[in-house]
Amino acid sequence: MKDSFGREIDYIRISVTNDCNLNCRYCRGESAGGQSNCFTQMLSSENIIDVCAAAAELGICKVKITGGEPLLRKDIASLCKKINAISGISEVTMTTNGILLGHYAESLYDAGIKNVNVSLDTIDRERYRSITGFDGVNSVLKAVDTALECGIRVKINSVLYRDAFENDDELLDNCTGLADYFCRMGIDVRFIELMPIGPGTGQIKYSGHMVLNHMKKIFGTPGICNETVGNGPAVYYSFDGLSGRIGFINAIHDKFCDRCNRIRLTPEGRLKACLCYGENIDLLPIIRKNNRELLVSAIREVVNAKPREHCFEDNANITEKRKMVDIGG
Repeated sequence: MKDSFGREIDYIRISVTNDCNLNCRYCRGESAGGQSNCFTQMLSSENIIDVCAAAAELGICKVKITGGEPLLRKDIASLCKKINAISGISEVTMTTNGILLGHYAESLYDAGIKNVNVSLDTIDRERYRSITGFDGVNSVLKAVDTALECGIRVKINSVLYRDAFENDDELLDNCTGLADYFCRMGIDVRFIELMPIGPGTGQIKYSGHMVLNHMKKIFGTPGICNETVGNGPAVYYSFDGLSGRIGFINAIHDKFCDRCNRIRLTPEGRLKACLCYGENIDLLPIIRKNNRELLVSAIREVVNAKPREHCFEDNANITEKRKMVDIGG
């Protein structure tokens, strides 16, 4: 299925909950405490299956399960298995903070989840606690090992959150340490520029280019990986001595909207064409009519209305006002 600009839309990110067991400062804000308050009307497993089946009819074949923290949803393994069974769906993957991954790894693998992105901004215990409000980095590191043992391929996602560090050198050293630790295990690490959404608005926007230049000083001149890796827009580099690759998702400084292939479903059922803008269609009333044709038509309408590009470089024109935890990471 193509949008009005000729882009092939074959990927949907589905947030299955806005609940989270962490309190990351750039996602929920420093004033948040405890877990998020869930929406009173979350999509049921059956609702999500209906959306995925309708999307598959339009050619969407790749699904990313996100949150909040998706592993807080009690039916998560069975939901993933049901989505995997839908005709036309070729891949179901997940993004998680990793706290519960060790417990669920085996059941996720059995449900068809073969690739997981773990959100982890540091391997330093105290800095992790400062960013997330939780002493959990050791649990995440153990969970990564468990997932690998179960046969799940792991990638690390790290947000370039400058406000967590005293200066640029601290941030760069943190990035180097993260890459060195995981890439020597054969795990790809991706550094993601902070999106100006929710608490991320007004924060220092640190460029992935600065991190790459620092990596070159530490690891030497890299090779560029030209093959497509995963479903996203990351550009990967390989360094001698590191079996894992280092990737960058530079949404602000390297706009990749011309090859965007995704739409997003929020926990309460709103379908969005672009993270930057608040415009959406509420699918729940349509789902309740139990009319597949109407549901397919609504998804097609969102795709057709997908904007040419985001405006994250211009905060005044961003119309999405919710936090990332409420939209879907």
